[in-house]
Amino acid sequence: MLYLNHAVPSQCTVCGGLNLSFLGEKDFGISGGDFFAGRRLYKDHGQVISYHLCESCGFVFSVAFDGWGREDFIRHIYNDDYVIGDPPFLEERPKRNAAMVAALFWREKDTVKVLDFGGGRGLFAAELTGFGFRADSLDAYHEPGADTDTDYDLITSFEVIEHVPHSDQYAWLVQLKSHLKASTESTVLIGTELMDGNDFSWWFVSPRNGHISIHSRLSFSILCERVGLNLQSISRSVHLLRINESPDRRTPDI
Repeated sequence: MLYLNHAVPSQCTVCGGLNLSFLGEKDFGISGGDFFAGRRLYKDHGQVISYHLCESCGFVFSVAFDGWGREDFIRHIYNDDYVIGDPPFLEERPKRNAAMVAALFWREKDTVKVLDFGGGRGLFAAELTGFGFRADSLDAYHEPGADTDTDYDLITSFEVIEHVPHSDQYAWLVQLKSHLKASTESTVLIGTELMDGNDFSWWFVSPRNGHISIHSRLSFSILCERVGLNLQSISRSVHLLRINESPDRRTPDI
């Protein structure tokens, strides 16, 4: 039996909007992998996870796991069964992403210093090192005590932000930025799917995967601006962030 929170905040923790609406609910056992496998990969859990929508910025989030600590997430989500609902997690995704980053930044491989923020078991960084880059990995669930610096030229974070609780989104991005070299040439490369409309049936809304914070382009842009980063989306799922030389300090009172 899961301990679930049901207290919805009075305002959006991304933009400060006051108009929050109930979007829908899914059984905890629903995963994104169900869509690709064409079948349910986990049995019904018997407990539903509710999601809410900020009508102002389009941010979709669940409060169900508010109050959970690291051990709760490890026990119930990031356990040995996690890979059932996300088979590419172990090897396919980190290898594919490392090859993509190596191809994009190959001219700078001798000078660029890379941090994979939320890097899982560290395979992405290991693969990138194999391509000749200097790369480190940091992950709250796999390598929470890893030694990292504060002067990385490139920070990558693939399919991580959607796992971050809604109330921690700002602090998470601030922490990521704290590792970035203070230069307008520094780059953050984030991989996450953006919500296009309010289709609650979309496979990416998947509680068993831990997908509890799903951004629209507007909500993601607002979050980045609050932290002093400019957002440029290459596609619906790949996004470049750069340090804003003249950030707008008028942030919502959240």
